[in-house]
Amino acid sequence: MISFNMLVPELDEFLTGLGGSKYLGAILGMFALSSLLVRPISGKMTDSIGRVPVIIFGSIVNVAMSVLYLFIYSIPQFLGLRFAHGISAGFQPTGLMAYLADVIPSEKRGEAMGLIGVFISAGIAIGQPLGSGIANAYGVDVLFYSGIAFAFIAFAMVLFLKETLKEPKQFKAKDLMIKSKDLFDRDVVFPFLIVLCMAFSYGDLLTIIPDYSTHMGIKNQGVFFSYFVFSSMFVRLVMGKVSDSLGRIKSLKIGGLITLIGMILFVFVDSKTSFFTIATILGIGAGVSSPTLIAYTVDLCKAENRGKAMSTYFIGLEGGIALGAFLTGAFYNNVAENIQIPIYLSLIASILAFVLLFITKPFGISQTD
Repeated sequence: MISFNMLVPELDEFLTGLGGSKYLGAILGMFALSSLLVRPISGKMTDSIGRVPVIIFGSIVNVAMSVLYLFIYSIPQFLGLRFAHGISAGFQPTGLMAYLADVIPSEKRGEAMGLIGVFISAGIAIGQPLGSGIANAYGVDVLFYSGIAFAFIAFAMVLFLKETLKEPKQFKAKDLMIKSKDLFDRDVVFPFLIVLCMAFSYGDLLTIIPDYSTHMGIKNQGVFFSYFVFSSMFVRLVMGKVSDSLGRIKSLKIGGLITLIGMILFVFVDSKTSFFTIATILGIGAGVSSPTLIAYTVDLCKAENRGKAMSTYFIGLEGGIALGAFLTGAFYNNVAENIQIPIYLSLIASILAFVLLFITKPFGISQTD
């Protein structure tokens, strides 16, 4: 997570330096799009050849793509690399979440996902301000070398994982052939829709916040996400366990309401204090919702389809991020007068996610889940 996220705050400026300011939405959009496209493949392979090979492949791609940032000199090269880099995120989390679902007892699923979320959040919280700090102090090349180092450390660590899939199969070329049944796990359509809406807001914010920070006179463009992530971390420690007893739907309603309040307040932000307060509120909302959604996805899927179910979840996640990023880039287009438009788009997505939590019957889901 550190290797991915330490690059994010500085890529806007890097792409602008290449003359690509009008493509800012593609920084996350291309990454999320490729990740989304390979999800059905990674899900199918996770359920056939095993969890660990999928994680290792994603880690290898991450190291290779991290190296290539040092050799980018044009806009097409940059966008192509962002697309290729997203493939790693299409494999690693799918295999990892299926691996964790195998080893975590069902009665502690929410608690465990909350704890896992703490480590994910820590990667974001450390990565983004660290990346900005390194770039500001030593330049972007040193930032890229640092990203390579963290990517390699992650790769070395996954080599020690032991396979959890019973009777994994040998890889065959036909495993890359995707049928319609491999694309989507219908058992998890409800969490898919919720995460799609919530991720739209996240992709929107990831794209606009670096420029919004500059607009607010904040030099370190990763500080907003530090507030977001640290507040999320503390909440995840508690709410993951709470969702095991309170129920997934009730927990999601709490998270959805907090996020909605944060987005409403964002419309009226007028100072650095309110800016960082909103980051904290949104982090709390994400800290409640994210581990609950992952646990709920595992609750609803069949054991033999865990790879496909997690693939479906991440398709919603990356699809939402990509859509949010691309629409933000299109409406904002690096024009200061348009900077509020993405905030309104995020507010609409947050309203939709919250409303969906009260319309569970068509999905065969009880409000008591």
